[in-house]
This record gives sequence, structure tokens and C-alpha cells, in this order.
Amino acid sequence: MRKDFQDLIDSYIKISEELVENDIGITPVENELLVYLDKEELHSILTENNELSVSHQMKFWKEIGFIKTNKNEKRYASKVKIKSSWVRKYVINLEPYFVFKEIVESKNEGKKIFLSLYYEHEALTKFLLNKATEKIIERPGKIYLDNDYFRELLSKKPFLPVEEKLKYMKKLGLIITNKSEIKFCKVVRVDGNMVRKIVLNSSIVEL
Repeated sequence: MRKDFQDLIDSYIKISEELVENDIGITPVENELLVYLDKEELHSILTENNELSVSHQMKFWKEIGFIKTNKNEKRYASKVKIKSSWVRKYVINLEPYFVFKEIVESKNEGKKIFLSLYYEHEALTKFLLNKATEKIIERPGKIYLDNDYFRELLSKKPFLPVEEKLKYMKKLGLIITNKSEIKFCKVVRVDGNMVRKIVLNSSIVEL
């Protein structure tokens, strides 16, 4: 995990809190976990809350999912519809912030637990890619593996019950699922067959 990881997480939490409490930006009716910001608004907030360069912070935010972007585009601003017009805005994802709040308010050492979810995701991804290749199916930015095997791996570090880890990993985008489903597995194609697998997001391992 990068040396400035915790610092970047801290500033994201602080910024998200500021956005929520001061009603900054535009919140789309269809998704209250998103906030649309102009370039100047976001750059100003990033500069005020972290000494790292804006470009450094935005690269991290995109990689970890704090900014939602259009697929297959390198730019950070996304096309969104506001009052019947399509415009480019920076789309801030507040779901990790609310996960953080939920854990902090309900658990002792909540902040440590929140960070541990990211640390465990990184450790498991590296382990699977380097030492357990026979247990996985690798795809660009994704790792498919059996539900029981993944749960067994998660149980080895009991800072949270496995079911809670899965719930939070889903919300943080560390595992990829169908958002509309309660289940943690996703139906994927393997050798021409549709099967349910845990889909680990391996695109954000090098943070």
C-alpha cells in the first residue's frame, strides 16, 4: 500500500463530510450517493484539504473509485444529464464515506477496521495472483474465484465477521457484484458456461 494511502483516505473523508454537511454540488435525484462538482469546485476542495498535488489526488480517487468516470475514457470528468442537457462534471462517489461512518459509529476502532478492509483486499489480491493461481481465473482487472474459498481466506483475519466483510467490500467496490442483488457472487462466463463466482476487483491493488 502506498505511503500516502491513509492521508488520502483522511482527506476524502473530510471532503465528503464537507460536501454532505454544506450541501455542496448537485445531487442527482436517482442516486443520492453521488455529487456532481465543477472542475474549479473540486480542485479548490482538494487543494484546501491535502498538500499533495491535485493531479496526484485525482489519479488516486479515480483508481479507488472515489470519482466515477465513463468507461473507456481517460478523463476524470463524466458526461451527466442535468435539466435535459448533457454536461461534463466530476462525479464524486459518497458510498465509501457512508461505509466509513457506519463502521466508525458501530465498531470500536472503526477507522482501523475501515482501512483494514483495503489492506486485506490488497494482500489477498497479491496472494491470489502470485501464489494461488490454480484457484482463480484471471481476467483484465478482475479475479474469479469460488465463494467458499474466498470466505475461507477472509476468515483468517477475524477483525470482522466474514459476512460483514463481504457487505462492506461490495459497497467499497473491492468485489464486483450486480448492485441490485443482495448476493455477493456474480454470474460470469467461464468456458462457455454461466457460473456464479466471487469477482475480486484487482484493478485497484496497487494503491
